[in-house]
Amino acid sequence: MITFLVLNAGATAVAVLLALAAGAHRRTSRFLLATLSGYLVAVYSIVLLAGVAGHLTATGVTVVLAAAVAAAILWLWRSRSVEPISALRPEPQRFTAAGLVVVIAATASGCLWAWPHFVQATGLRVWDDYTYHMVYPGLWLREHAIAAPTPAQAFTMQAWYPLAASVVAAWFMAPFQEARADALAWVSLTAPLYGGLVAAGAAELLARVGCRPGTWALPVVLFATSHRVAIMAGSFSDADLAQAGALFGAFAFAIPRGSADAGRDVTADTWYAGVLSGFALGVKASAAPVALVILAMVALRAAWSDGRARAAARAALVVALTWAAMAGYWYGRNLIHTGNPVYPAAWLGWPGTTFPETTLLEYGRQYGLRRAVSDALVVYLNWPPLHAALAVIGLIGLAAWLVWQRRALTTPARYFGCGALAIATAVVLMLPTVPYSAGNAMTFRSGFVHWDSMRYVATLPIVGWVALGFLLDVGARRWRTPAAGLP
Repeated sequence: MITFLVLNAGATAVAVLLALAAGAHRRTSRFLLATLSGYLVAVYSIVLLAGVAGHLTATGVTVVLAAAVAAAILWLWRSRSVEPISALRPEPQRFTAAGLVVVIAATASGCLWAWPHFVQATGLRVWDDYTYHMVYPGLWLREHAIAAPTPAQAFTMQAWYPLAASVVAAWFMAPFQEARADALAWVSLTAPLYGGLVAAGAAELLARVGCRPGTWALPVVLFATSHRVAIMAGSFSDADLAQAGALFGAFAFAIPRGSADAGRDVTADTWYAGVLSGFALGVKASAAPVALVILAMVALRAAWSDGRARAAARAALVVALTWAAMAGYWYGRNLIHTGNPVYPAAWLGWPGTTFPETTLLEYGRQYGLRRAVSDALVVYLNWPPLHAALAVIGLIGLAAWLVWQRRALTTPARYFGCGALAIATAVVLMLPTVPYSAGNAMTFRSGFVHWDSMRYVATLPIVGWVALGFLLDVGARRWRTPAAGLP
């Protein structure tokens, strides 16, 4: 247990040092988001480096962590714009009485949601947990290495999937290699990590677009009370929640901090957005549509801030480099050993499978468009339906608000609105062709969409809930402004 505490204290120190070097300390929500993002990237990178080097043991991980701490200290020391310790105070947050009650309720909901993951063992709720989510971290720790699977180890095609979420799970297992029960139990801490990314991302994003303190409470309550989120958070390694949380965190970093964006702030946010979206690509290739939207956002933001197109190219290069660093191993491994970076999927002439009888497009051809839409909505809106309806209202309302206020938009609000709608459009348009969007071949032939398929759009309800919180805050301010002038 001491090793576990020391490793996590060191990873937290790395994250805090990087957040300070990036100037994230000026606002509490920004500091929390940067720290959680830095922690995620640090533990993933440390385990991956130690595993690829063939030293995936507690000692090997500790050595790489020590190097990471030294590098973070050096980076902070070399940061020219670091403020003195006396200036490291976050901006004060002022709440109304009603706002304070909402914040307390949201905090309580979040704590109740996270509590089981701290005191109970990891859940094994879906078939994928038994076939690969749990299998390959255990295999890596037994072999003390992360490498391409041998023919004996590739007993399922998922062995060739990108497994970034499993690498994070291995971080919590590594200190307990001699105690299998403890190793499995502590993997449950991945859920609070990804849930924290969503909560901190919501708070920071809404602060950037000018919302009042506490506006983040509504999306956090909806997130914490969604039974579908609870199921995703209860599986081994929480891959679906990992992808959604990382993409949403990257989206928050892609929003400008204000109408005047300093170059250093843009650079720091670009790196954070890049590593988070790169991690999501390392979890699943289906993160690509949202990741591309985030790439476009950071490139446009850099060009707007600097006033030159060259800045957009630099930002795009930074994001591409972070994608290569975070996800490159998985696709490079597949390219070297199978000749196809996205194996087992056939793509652009590379060999592989087309995953027949798994997509909504095929489902519509088999059973008709009306039934396909009806069956899909039953599943994809089950967050439960009330939560899904609120997310849809948030996205539709955001589109209407963009049109209505198109001449009076602040730059952060414009980026948020257009980015959210671009993400929603990209996900919805791509969904019918995504493998397993209708389930597996058994459910396909049985004539129903698999009950777990909505996990492929997990980013959308989070964005919709945040949009709803934004709209309610805008409406409340517009209602209070004229009322303030009444006698």
